[in-house]
Amino acid sequence: MPDRIDLAGQKIGRLTVLEPSLSRKGHSYWKCLCECGKEKSINTQSLKQGYTKSCGCYNADMARARKYKKVAGQKFGLLTAIKRIPKSESLAGRTKWLCKCACGNETVVETSRLTLNITQSCGCKKNPKGENHPSWKNGKRLTSGGYIYVYALDHPRSSKANQVLEHRLVMEEHLGRYLLPTENIHHKNGIKTDNRIENLELWSRTQPVGQRVEDLISFAVEILSMYAPERLKGENLDAPKTNEDIFIRRPSPEVKV
Repeated sequence: MPDRIDLAGQKIGRLTVLEPSLSRKGHSYWKCLCECGKEKSINTQSLKQGYTKSCGCYNADMARARKYKKVAGQKFGLLTAIKRIPKSESLAGRTKWLCKCACGNETVVETSRLTLNITQSCGCKKNPKGENHPSWKNGKRLTSGGYIYVYALDHPRSSKANQVLEHRLVMEEHLGRYLLPTENIHHKNGIKTDNRIENLELWSRTQPVGQRVEDLISFAVEILSMYAPERLKGENLDAPKTNEDIFIRRPSPEVKV
């Protein structure tokens, strides 16, 4: 039987040969220390011919590298993978990626959740806001009370949903300033969705219930002029009306003597 070849101290790939190991089935083995810190007994011929260069971590790393190459710079839903975060820097000990969402936010996602399309956004896809919301409708929303809310992200008095009443925005733009907390806006014709500046009136404190009669008359004339001008022909709209012309008087009760 030929003498054992002395490989002690040699560096083969990631392996450093330490000492002979127990022979198995007529083959000699050497105990080796891998760069990853793991010790393993490896066949002498595999070491000499360069078939084995690590404890197995090399192939695993190459497979991960090929996998990571397919991830880097790729889009997964609304996310774009920017930078890989190694296991050593991850709290859970798993490889993760720093991703940039289409909404502008950055988030950290596990590799498997990206490649399996489990996570496709920073969370904005599940809880869409603004233009991403299915009920966006150009940033306007009609409330059950009949008012229109408008999306106004930077408004100092916007709601949690970043919305402000449209008639207040129109008046603020007209005044060139924000409304005071003691100010509110009155719709002259009573139509809460008619937010033209000519239909809005600035009030301080609480406004009274209802609309001014002269405002309603002006609005009625405007509507008739637009849609039924023939109704205005021959009518003296400025002529004063008496109660007899407008109301049907109730008959006076008979007085019994």
